[in-house]
Amino acid sequence: MKSATGYLSNEARGWLATMLCHLCVLAGLVLLVPTLGHAVSTGTIFGTVLDPSGAVIAGASVTIKNQGTGLERTTSSNDSGEYLFDGVPIGFYTVSGRHPGFKMYVQRSVVLNVDQKVRADIKLDLGEAAETVEVSGAASLIDTRSGTIADVVTASQVTNLPLNGRNTQQLMALQAGVQYSGGGGMQNGAVNPSVQVYAVAGARGNQTDYELDGGDHNDYWTGVAMATPNPDAIQEFSVQTSNIDAQYGQKAGGV
Repeated sequence: MKSATGYLSNEARGWLATMLCHLCVLAGLVLLVPTLGHAVSTGTIFGTVLDPSGAVIAGASVTIKNQGTGLERTTSSNDSGEYLFDGVPIGFYTVSGRHPGFKMYVQRSVVLNVDQKVRADIKLDLGEAAETVEVSGAASLIDTRSGTIADVVTASQVTNLPLNGRNTQQLMALQAGVQYSGGGGMQNGAVNPSVQVYAVAGARGNQTDYELDGGDHNDYWTGVAMATPNPDAIQEFSVQTSNIDAQYGQKAGGV
């Protein structure tokens, strides 16, 4: 490895440089794995815990359980009786609440769609903790925590509605305020053939922000979406047209 003068030969230097490059790539992949693990479509479940008189209950234990995967999360209501589960994977959930001196409360089949904020208030009745009050009514779908105007394109719509070229972007036009603005050249050239351009709330077509499974899905060379996934790979998606949350603040149109 060393020459007669004690320094590394050119061949040895090349070998070390190659190994360092490989180590850098490996380190990058290791750091990327946790990030990909969090790239999922999520929503929020929240509500208030009340007693029979309508007064709030602080310190109540609230649990949500995904009926498909068995995933459970538990929290406690705050001094205002409120609880919040953020970053919850979409699906069907069972919401339960309990507190000493009250019967256990259970509400099944609470539906959580992508980017949705579902309110599921819990009303505890007086009684033994071993007793259970099961509620069958649906949770409120009215979002009282933000002013965002949004709607969800469901799995049924993705599967059953006709699509020209199997392009799910066409279903964006089901929402008020969304208009097709062509698929031709945008800034810096033509877009991918699988991409169609939609303008939201009067903004330009390249001012619509796209997110896929919690990650950025924008082509910053053309200013529009990257290649559109096959409909078979899409469960559902939401279209936000007004009062967009600050976390999506990079574009002037919708999300």
